[in-house]
Amino acid sequence: MVEYLERYGYLNTDYNTEEDGGSIFHSEVELEYAVRKFQEFNGFPVTGIMNRETYEQMTKPRCGFRDILKNADPDQPLSYTHLGGKWPNNEVTWKTVAWTNQMGQSVQRRAMENAFKYWQQVTPLTFKCTDGTPDIEVKFARGEHGDGRYNAFDGRGKTLAHAFGPGKHSISGDTHFDDDEEWTYHESRGTDLETVAAHEFGHALGLGHSSVPGSLMAPYYQGYDPDFKLHNDDIRAIQTLYGSNPHRPTSTTTSTSTSTTTSTTTSPTTTTTEATSPTADYCSTKLDAIVTASDGYTYAFRYSQVFKLGSRGLEAGFPRPIRDVYPRAPGKIRGAFYMPEGRKTYLFKGSRLWRYTDFELDQGFPKTIYTADFPEKIHAMLNMKDSYGKSRIFMFGSDNFWEWNPNTLQMVPGWSYSITRHWQGIPRGVEAAVTWYDGHMYFFKGANFRKFDTYYRTVQQGFPMRWAPVWMSNVCAGASLHEKEARVELDAGSSTEFGWDMERQRDPSNIPSFLQ
Repeated sequence: MVEYLERYGYLNTDYNTEEDGGSIFHSEVELEYAVRKFQEFNGFPVTGIMNRETYEQMTKPRCGFRDILKNADPDQPLSYTHLGGKWPNNEVTWKTVAWTNQMGQSVQRRAMENAFKYWQQVTPLTFKCTDGTPDIEVKFARGEHGDGRYNAFDGRGKTLAHAFGPGKHSISGDTHFDDDEEWTYHESRGTDLETVAAHEFGHALGLGHSSVPGSLMAPYYQGYDPDFKLHNDDIRAIQTLYGSNPHRPTSTTTSTSTSTTTSTTTSPTTTTTEATSPTADYCSTKLDAIVTASDGYTYAFRYSQVFKLGSRGLEAGFPRPIRDVYPRAPGKIRGAFYMPEGRKTYLFKGSRLWRYTDFELDQGFPKTIYTADFPEKIHAMLNMKDSYGKSRIFMFGSDNFWEWNPNTLQMVPGWSYSITRHWQGIPRGVEAAVTWYDGHMYFFKGANFRKFDTYYRTVQQGFPMRWAPVWMSNVCAGASLHEKEARVELDAGSSTEFGWDMERQRDPSNIPSFLQ
């Protein structure tokens, strides 16, 4: 169990190296947290206990790619998500350098070509088999094959394959299959090569694993499905990197029997929907971070893209790559906030900090900051003015929030509190937050957002509601922000997540002094 949780990113191994040899000690608290994260990723009840359901999920055939990603490392198969790595050209070359003896080479080539076609149909990409040096090198191997301890293959029925993300390293894009598996082509027995290759090529193009049931990029193998199509989640992910196919419409199919999870196999149920346009994708996306800025606009981040939001909604020419607006910024941003006093924007990813004055990166940045005392990983950040007009920076994890000092670049010592206790109506695991120009605070999770009443210390009536139709009303078929807010605030009958008494009195004794 421990090695599994280490291998797929649920347990931290950064404080030990492969050269150290031996096993890594993990406390009971670490192990319980890792099990909880595994259960959460797989949609199980989160208990932190290694029950039968959890154990059986760990024994199922799957991809060798990590579920919980860390910062980019060229010695790990795509140890970073697709938020920053992509091929620079629309023609991607490939070559198989080591075949399996379990089927003819012509059949293997057909399986690979078909696997690439799933991605080609929904992007501008084309894939060409070459005799020269390829972008994606394909090979079959067994056991330890030169990719490191956690990347060694482990025999039939466990890790099926792994891949490396795009980049400039010699290993970038390479895709390896475990030759101990029983590889087949369009058969119910064994492991279907085309299905697994399609998944692995997703990694080679820059995609990470998905926790969305039914998506190709979920980590578990379920079997061969003759009616397989890419899930909407897969299409949105790849089009975020490369855009849509300009030559044909995209039809999407959702199937309950794909190479994504290995729950009990059921008969496939296929539903065909209308073509998914980029605008439709924008209107159903969630956010990684959101900030105001010195130019009076709002900038929302998702994957490697940034949305510029104004009074009319989404500004023309957006979304665009983050680095077009914030030079040298990372891919997926974990947290961000803006300090108007010095026109400073702070972007965070892992233990790295990028600081900008207006839209110019400050000298000496990015910097590595001290995060060992953070109670949790950063999910969101917020700049809040206290009663003295002083900016207070709050970081939000899954369950707790804490104060961070932008002068010392460290957490305020001993400062950690419960989110649900002090921010009534804000869900655990909030993903983005911003203090907007109107002075109100807005919290985002999934496709929804919540407006927070700082006087009563609770979410306002009528929330949560979908964020995109409000903040991008010109492209997402909704009222403007002010019209939407007015309608919500005047509609006393709106459904809410919690009890709401419009006549209640504010009770300062229930509000901690640091939030007043």
